[in-house]
Amino acid sequence: MVSPIISRLHPELDLQQLEVIAHGDGPLQVVAGPGSGKTTCIADRAANLVLTDRAKPHELALCTFTREAAREMRNRFTATLRASGHSGDLSRVIVSTIHSLCHRLLTQHGNAIGLRPGYRLLNTADQLDLMETHYHDIFGADHAVLARGNDRWSDPERPVDEARRYFDRISDDLIDHRRLTASGLPFPAALGRCHQRYGQLLWERRAVDFAHLQTWALALLENPQVRADASARMRHLLVDEYQDTSFVQERLLRRLASAHGNICVVGDDDQAIYRFRGARVDNMTRFRARLPGCRLLYLTNNYRSHRRIVAAFNDWMASGDWSNPAGVDYRFDKTIAPRAAHANDDHPAVVSIVGTDRRDEAGQLAAMLVSLRGRGFITDYNQAAVLLPSVKWRHSQPYVDAFRSAGIPVHLVRGRDGPDDDETVSGKQQPRDHVLLTTIHQAKGREWPVVAVGLPRRFRQWPDRLDRDLGQFRPEPEAEPPDRVDGFDLRRQYYVAFSRARRLLALTASHPDPAFLPALAGAPVWTDVSQDRFPGNAARPQPVLASGGHNTDITHLGPLGLAVAAGGGVRIILGGDVSCL
Repeated sequence: MVSPIISRLHPELDLQQLEVIAHGDGPLQVVAGPGSGKTTCIADRAANLVLTDRAKPHELALCTFTREAAREMRNRFTATLRASGHSGDLSRVIVSTIHSLCHRLLTQHGNAIGLRPGYRLLNTADQLDLMETHYHDIFGADHAVLARGNDRWSDPERPVDEARRYFDRISDDLIDHRRLTASGLPFPAALGRCHQRYGQLLWERRAVDFAHLQTWALALLENPQVRADASARMRHLLVDEYQDTSFVQERLLRRLASAHGNICVVGDDDQAIYRFRGARVDNMTRFRARLPGCRLLYLTNNYRSHRRIVAAFNDWMASGDWSNPAGVDYRFDKTIAPRAAHANDDHPAVVSIVGTDRRDEAGQLAAMLVSLRGRGFITDYNQAAVLLPSVKWRHSQPYVDAFRSAGIPVHLVRGRDGPDDDETVSGKQQPRDHVLLTTIHQAKGREWPVVAVGLPRRFRQWPDRLDRDLGQFRPEPEAEPPDRVDGFDLRRQYYVAFSRARRLLALTASHPDPAFLPALAGAPVWTDVSQDRFPGNAARPQPVLASGGHNTDITHLGPLGLAVAAGGGVRIILGGDVSCL
């Protein structure tokens, strides 16, 4: 049941979104395509539970992966309830990252596992500093064994950072260090001993890193009383970006919901691009099998992109081989439907730029952006982004040089180490009149009117050392065959990249990997397209300040456009998402 208040406040919600919002008790999995308004669905579903008297605000827990996303979700949830006239206390609703949720559990119940109050939470810099200071205590004589098994341990600049990567993966995958030490294999055995000593050091110093934060929280939930208290406090658990969860996070979330079964997970297996951080896409594909009676719903309406862009990324995913001879396919079968107000605009929405080399390609791209700006198709260079697999200088320099030569200011953004690290420079801080140059991973969750995607000469995922050394010790193997992972990851990574574009997607390349040739063949060459096909957008809504505090260029509206909320505030519909002013 959907509260009439939700329907009145958000008349732009489509039938798929309303079905998600209406779900009551019991497990629910939502497979949400790009630009489908999933964040609004989560926030409005939580609000609907309150408005239909199925939950109190203090019984709700909404989880996501970054503090920024958590703030946005809280703002939307609070705005909907306040606009409805709800005057109750909303301060006790939990809207947080998964790491913050674990921090809350340890703070409240840590004594159940002997953790003394006042422990210190280490960020990445603190963690590395602790490991460097106590390097001999942790590694001792095992350093020589580790250096023989991994040459990065013999590099004086890298051993601590390499150790952190291994230690974090051991925790993320819930690998028992005793299995490592008992393996009889020199490198894993040494690694197991070092990990055990490192964990002991953290415990003795009343410190915890992000990885141990999760394993210790999971250990807490083995206590029946703690689990009962936590489950009662989180009687409805709603989780965004579920495809990005690790093995330990999946176990933790299911354990929290085990008493009542009220867990709703929202995500997109096609956007699972964080395998290198320990994310397990099979958490998404196996979810229903692990929770009998789980309901499956889809959000496949795209309120972001032109119809030709939607067709391009649909075709890109459909051209991959996702079949599984042993059972269920390795991908949810879905086709995204274009629903943006500008979806049928009459201009080529997918074009190609193929240069003789990377510098020629970058020069052509710079010329294209100058032309689009001159014609008013974009009114500010920050309405464009260039997405690359890597922005290391050897990859990004040709673009930076070409843009600066063309008089285009460039904002180069490198990725953060992890979702809960201190937020320093992020793509959300893109300066005015600067083209953003960043990685595909940093672009996830964002969108621009114009997106250029640099296609590599060769797509190859180098064999992951961590998977090679630790994979056999996982308590549960990954579902995807190792020999097909590269192909799956190629499709997912560029699906994310292609689906960031609203009005124009440019595929740029010089001698591209053959996998991209079908995509390029379907895109007319930019220089062959009449410039008159790209009109100015002066008549389109101008940037406004959304509730999250970021300038948002409104170039697409929900089915009913702008609406006036209770109290006279203007509600602006962003690709199915709603910001209240």
